[in-house]
Amino acid sequence: MQIRNQEQTSFYDRIVSALGTDLEEQSVAIRWVAWRLKLLYEIVEKFWWDNCFIFAASLAYTTLLAIAPLAAVSLSILTAFDISKATVLSFVFKRLLPNENLAAIIEKNIDTFSANAASVSIFGVVALVLFSVWVLSTIESAFNMIWKVDKPRPVISKFLAYWSTVTFAPILIAVSIIVTAKVQTLVLSEGWAEYSYLQSFTLKAIPYILTWIAFFLVYKLIPYTNVHFIPAFYGAVAGGVMFEMAKLFFDYYILNWASYTVIYGALAVIPIFLFWLYVTWLIVLLGSVIAYAIQYPKEIHSVKNEGFDRSRYLNYYALRLLVEAARAYLADEGALTPRDTQEKLEITAEFYDDILVKLKKLEIIEFVEGADDTFLLGRPPENILVADLLVNLNGKTLKASPEPLDSDRTALARLFGEIEKSIKSGIDNLNLLELTRQLAKEHNVSPVGLVKDKIEMA
Repeated sequence: MQIRNQEQTSFYDRIVSALGTDLEEQSVAIRWVAWRLKLLYEIVEKFWWDNCFIFAASLAYTTLLAIAPLAAVSLSILTAFDISKATVLSFVFKRLLPNENLAAIIEKNIDTFSANAASVSIFGVVALVLFSVWVLSTIESAFNMIWKVDKPRPVISKFLAYWSTVTFAPILIAVSIIVTAKVQTLVLSEGWAEYSYLQSFTLKAIPYILTWIAFFLVYKLIPYTNVHFIPAFYGAVAGGVMFEMAKLFFDYYILNWASYTVIYGALAVIPIFLFWLYVTWLIVLLGSVIAYAIQYPKEIHSVKNEGFDRSRYLNYYALRLLVEAARAYLADEGALTPRDTQEKLEITAEFYDDILVKLKKLEIIEFVEGADDTFLLGRPPENILVADLLVNLNGKTLKASPEPLDSDRTALARLFGEIEKSIKSGIDNLNLLELTRQLAKEHNVSPVGLVKDKIEMA
């Protein structure tokens, strides 16, 4: 049998091998390529296991039902601007739809619906607004699923957020129309005549820039969690590029390959529009998954998106959180909010909440009544032993099974007890106050190094 040694293995085989092994043992080039391939694979895996295909289908049908009411509400708000309804509809649908003929048909039908909606009673207007809010709630649910947000917005906060979206989205559209017109006028002026290549580039870039801005606002504002600027930006760039490419392919397909008109006749616009909505939502959700992967790289490295092995890092992040709480306690700054701590720890809301629940069960922290997830230390930091936390945070780290009651079980239980004693004695009854002061003395700002050393030593 012929054996292939390491030197005979191809570069591709080494990449594939690296994906299933410890990458730290590979060369820099192998690690660089392997990590990116692995990240790409895990993004696709998360997209699948988060049921994004199902959510995209649901959102496509929801959008089909809601597009007319949303347009009616938006157009009624835009009457305050000196912009014609035809200009608004043309501006929006030419950028959202891949084909001019499809855009013209949808635009005509929306125009008719909005004209009819103008004559409805006050109850009809309320119904349109409530329907628009329901649509936004459905969209937020999909994003919260991707971002692992378990707690929904409070009802009042939800209504205010959705109403603000319904109100300000048309204003942003109006501003986009005005700015685009100004830029196009400037670019086509005589002063730019000698820079024809720059004229062409600028005019072609405007739709992409507007698309990226729209995607960025969606990724930054819709999830009920703190999405950082950089992840939202990269997600928007990726989503915007995929969206514009999809428009080109879709338009080419409609013009050259589609035979839907033969089957559906005048109704052909419905299935083709519905399918485009489905593709659009797939792209939007995929961009959100990319933003999540960039913000939480440790969480994305997983099987079936169950997250990185949290049990291994629970003590570490719990101690980091308690150090922040102790600093606030010593500085008399009061309670901490999720925004104060979760952002510093760079972990998901789900993992963060899990840590808080475990610390509350140990009576190490207390939640502030009436404040959402705001907490403070349950007792002075000098009364919180680090060793007790390390041993008890996971219930009982080293616990022998109660059955069977034989000599092996007894011996192992005794061994586990000795190990736990060594953990406690190994850090000399270090309490949270001493740890916090030690960190301030040795590291000034960041608690990462020393806390990690203590845990690894334990």
